[in-house]
Amino acid sequence: MKRILFLTKKVHANRLRRLGFILRMLLKKTKVSYKSVYKETDLTLDKGTLYITDDLDTFNKIKSLGSEAIVLIDDEKMMENFKNATFFLMDAEATEHVYYERLYKRINDEPWEMIKTKRLLLRETIESDVDDFVKIYENPEMTKYTEALYEDPEEERKYVAEYREKVYKIQGFGIWTVIRKKDNKIIGRAGLTAREGFDNYEIGFAIGCDYQRKGYGYEAVKAILSFAKRNELGEINALVMPGNEASKRLLNKAGFLKVSDTMLGKEHYEVWHR
Repeated sequence: MKRILFLTKKVHANRLRRLGFILRMLLKKTKVSYKSVYKETDLTLDKGTLYITDDLDTFNKIKSLGSEAIVLIDDEKMMENFKNATFFLMDAEATEHVYYERLYKRINDEPWEMIKTKRLLLRETIESDVDDFVKIYENPEMTKYTEALYEDPEEERKYVAEYREKVYKIQGFGIWTVIRKKDNKIIGRAGLTAREGFDNYEIGFAIGCDYQRKGYGYEAVKAILSFAKRNELGEINALVMPGNEASKRLLNKAGFLKVSDTMLGKEHYEVWHR
């Protein structure tokens, strides 16, 4: 995102607040422009621009051009006029850059970068990641204690597309792709999920065999736990097959303790808790 463009009928903030907002966004290398819809007669969309409007005609025009605008409202009653809108905003100048960046990525179908550590980036999984997952899961050791991919990569890509719609866009987090920052190499998956029958969110991680014993799994788990704490997600579970000693050592190091055993289908799991 390079620019935030307001196309509004009326002024929603005074000059001082606008100036402070513009300066904050410039620190993030994002320009801010304010234009009146009455003067903007010929609208064309620019790549890298996030559009914000309080005008239904302008919103519909942007929609007809294949994109979407954020709707700026003064009260919830205004939402009734924008039945096709997905994103609403009430106090634009008080909103932080990271929120705008994520809105821009949602509108343009780009993945969110969720967590960064010293060596890793955890971001939302996209369909093109499947090719790397297939290579990682070619090693039979990967599916000894974790679920395999679909046999047909196209089915896996369909699953990822559906997961993006039904989990990321609704819940806001899930299982992510783990990327090694130094060479942008996909090395596995990790994140948080909600499992039916359990009250707490569950942490999951699967690092490719070629990248194990380097501390990547532990680094990812610690960062995910910090994410859970920041977002007040409560206590976290982990489910581990009894023979998966490496994962149990990692969980123990991260502060988990085994609390019970359970059966999921025909599989026996240990329930670990933190």
